[in-house]
Amino acid sequence: MILPTRVVRHFNLARNAGVRIESVAADSPASAAGLAVGDVVIGLDGAPIGGIDDLQRLLSADAVGRRVTIEAVRRDRVLSIDVTLVEARQARQRRSGPGG
Repeated sequence: MILPTRVVRHFNLARNAGVRIESVAADSPASAAGLAVGDVVIGLDGAPIGGIDDLQRLLSADAVGRRVTIEAVRRDRVLSIDVTLVEARQARQRRSGPGG
């Protein structure tokens, strides 16, 4: 997602784009950390995120279990949110319960 020029300049962002969060699963680490639909992820542990390729590269298998800081634009502010990464399968099992 391309960010408005005024937002990029106001926050002195490294890039003019990020990854917009389209959904946040209930009971997920993202939900517990406070990430919300509409937030635009612009950084992960200090590395700028300009698009989905950047984000996927940083969210490799060796990142599972690590606590990371996500920077995100939410309306008129930039948030720094700490979250512990889990494997997608673990998150689905957590939501569906035992045997799910």
